[in-house]
Amino acid sequence: MASVKAGPGKEDSSLNVQQVPKVFVREATGLVRQITTADAVILNLVIANLVIGSVGLLVLPYTLPGVNLIAAVLVAAATSFALSIVYWLFNVAMPRSGGDYVYNTRSLWPSIGFAANFSLTIWTIFYIAAYASFVASLGLSGWLTTLGTINGTPSLVSIGNYFGTQNGEFITATIVNVLMALLVITGLRFSLQVLRVLFAVAIVGTVTAIVVIAASTHAQFVHAFAAYGSYQGVINAANSSGVFPTVKSWNQLGPSLLGVGFASETLIFFQYSSYVGGEIRNARKAAPVALIGALAILVGFVLLMAWGFTNTIGDQFLGAIYALFYSGSAAYPLSVPPSLAFFAGILAGHNQLLLNLIGVGITAWSLAIVPFLYLTMSRNVMAWSFDRILPERLSQVSARFHSPTYAIIFAFVLSQLFLIPYTYVAQFVQFFAASTAGLVIDFFIVSISAIFFPLRSTLYANSGIQNKKIGPFPLIAVVGVIATGFIAVLLYGFFTQPGFLIYVPGNPTDTVIGVLVALSLFITGFVVFYLSKYARKARGIDLDIVLKEIPPE
Repeated sequence: MASVKAGPGKEDSSLNVQQVPKVFVREATGLVRQITTADAVILNLVIANLVIGSVGLLVLPYTLPGVNLIAAVLVAAATSFALSIVYWLFNVAMPRSGGDYVYNTRSLWPSIGFAANFSLTIWTIFYIAAYASFVASLGLSGWLTTLGTINGTPSLVSIGNYFGTQNGEFITATIVNVLMALLVITGLRFSLQVLRVLFAVAIVGTVTAIVVIAASTHAQFVHAFAAYGSYQGVINAANSSGVFPTVKSWNQLGPSLLGVGFASETLIFFQYSSYVGGEIRNARKAAPVALIGALAILVGFVLLMAWGFTNTIGDQFLGAIYALFYSGSAAYPLSVPPSLAFFAGILAGHNQLLLNLIGVGITAWSLAIVPFLYLTMSRNVMAWSFDRILPERLSQVSARFHSPTYAIIFAFVLSQLFLIPYTYVAQFVQFFAASTAGLVIDFFIVSISAIFFPLRSTLYANSGIQNKKIGPFPLIAVVGVIATGFIAVLLYGFFTQPGFLIYVPGNPTDTVIGVLVALSLFITGFVVFYLSKYARKARGIDLDIVLKEIPPE
């Protein structure tokens, strides 16, 4: 039987699960600690996703003309660093599967904590479908069309184009979704072995692409691009057609601050190991390495990307080529979308080893992220069920594999249903763009919870972090204030900049719809919570009592 530790060698008897009413589904989760510190770092790196981070940075000059990419990354890094300390301290205080669902419901307010985690979890389950689709679109299609274009092989371009079609994406994503769900159901031991291999391939290939761009000169890029079109011609075409202006300064303060949203596409998603906190070996010691260590690695790679995109490719060119691409202009010179793979590929020339290494690596990254999302989000669903908010069956753990089978199946069904409109309904992609705000709302609530956690006197006094202070102030409250301020700016950008497809200039109806979409799952979480609360109360179970206690391990 597990109990909450009150610091090294101490135990808080007032919170010992044996001495409170039987409020949870059972007296132990049934999960086992098989995740090493290295596995937790890998998990955070994979889910943060450098490939998606590259997309955010590449489109940033188009979305916010005048942005300084490196400055935007540094602001995003500051935001994420403050948040990483918040998650580290909460990991020490409450190392449980479910992560910030447990932190927020016990530190702030049960309904708010559940609603925030519900928004993050369901949006992330939807992303399982998106990332499975990316295996085809960003991975196989991008790799093969780039390889075929550079090598002048039309058959490869044709095959690559098929993976970019709706049917190609849907079939590939469905196969990936089924296989990865089955992999995670088999338990951690085999899943982690597979994921370590996928990560190794993904990180080598993706970092190769980043280094190829960063190590090249601007003149080399202009020369390499000349095989496909005129570098200056792209800029002139975008300017003359009115789809993108000539920007005099790429060091403007306003765009650089608001650009933190796109710059955060990777950096702010470093903390997913928190959701499997109950399965990490020595979670309290692993937390700073898994969270702050992973973030430090990500910051280094994203800064290198920003440097390469700005100095090798050029901000004005990036703004212009994405403007031509998104506007459907006949002046767009390429047969493939602009991307990390393409820009690195043309700089690699006809080096087949580099071309294939980059293509395989980017494909492997999209493939690796799917099982990691199943792993983490199924634990959130299980935690809700364990607290009796959702049906108890979703908390059941396989005696053989030690995995929450029904929670994984729940995530699979939801993601597969989402894949249909995501693939075949063009307007749905715009709807989905608002999801980023829905995810970040959860981090905003975590930051606020950190401010209030020291006021939960019994929990805080026995948390193991009560002595960590800056002067007279609790460290967790101080970093909570900093993170709250930064994320408030981030959310302001999401809701006021048209690039995030929530705010639509000149169209208040679409803007209202965008705001409602971004908040939809947060609001739905409240409805689910209170419906469950009243249903449980009718059966003699008081969720207010359940959510005052730290769940057992």
